[in-house]
Amino acid sequence: MPDPRSEIDWPRTRERLAGLGLPDARIVHELEEGAYSPTHRWIVATGTGATYFVKATLGRKLGAHLEHLVYASGLGDFLPRLVAWSEEADGEPALLVTEDLSRAWWGGAQAADATALRTALDHVAIAAPPEGVEVLDGSHQLASTTWTRLADDPTPLLATGIADEAWCDRAVARLAAAAQRVDIAGDHLVHGDLWRQNWCTATDRGAVLVDWTGAARGNPLVNAAWGECGVRACGGPGGIVFPAGHREHGPWSAWMSGLAVGFLLHRYAERARTPRLHETQLREAIAGLAWASETLGIDAPTPAADVLPAGPWRP
Repeated sequence: MPDPRSEIDWPRTRERLAGLGLPDARIVHELEEGAYSPTHRWIVATGTGATYFVKATLGRKLGAHLEHLVYASGLGDFLPRLVAWSEEADGEPALLVTEDLSRAWWGGAQAADATALRTALDHVAIAAPPEGVEVLDGSHQLASTTWTRLADDPTPLLATGIADEAWCDRAVARLAAAAQRVDIAGDHLVHGDLWRQNWCTATDRGAVLVDWTGAARGNPLVNAAWGECGVRACGGPGGIVFPAGHREHGPWSAWMSGLAVGFLLHRYAERARTPRLHETQLREAIAGLAWASETLGIDAPTPAADVLPAGPWRP
């Protein structure tokens, strides 16, 4: 399958950046991408030596537009600072230019990073969603419907090797019942993709959240649950982003584990083509299952040794 990013031309992009006030731009670093999204991400330097992050997106007008809406709102330090923007038009990708955050910490989360994320999410929870950001759509019900489907037939989960039949017999029906108790509705700003790779810890600033292409309005606990699972997936401490004593801990951990497993199953057939994405989704699903099992008093599943990702988590 051809790489969809091949339609994005750097020389033409360079010309457009000059028109946006970034003259003589050159690529300093291209951020690794899994060839499953028609998006290029670069760190570029201009003729003055200043560096910026540039995201060129083709064929995803809504997501790019939402991300710009959020950044342009200037809601707080939890957002990257917007530098320039150009809509997708006439076959040219949307261009989003923000501050360069490459010197921030993007690695595995320690307690200080998890605390910084929780603080940032407290600020997100009181920020008014920008005009034009719509309510969470049905795709997020994947979190609940995943367990319902697997209760009827656990074969897709068994095929991944992250849980065995005995665990499914004990746990899946309980997870399905718990996840059904979650209500994602609300009028708060929701990130919509808050895995560890989409936030960093910046010195003297705290957590900065990037990639708002899934921005929506909903329950702020969506952010907390997603952030908690992401921290756990990269080996970070649990119970900080989503406090361990929260009265809805069980339902939200079940909901989030369903979302993580649903994402893994959705792209499971493509795992050979996108190995980096598959590795990340494996870690997220395994972490989600362990978290939900912990909160519901179920023994966590033991993944098969040959499916466990090797080495530390990679951003």
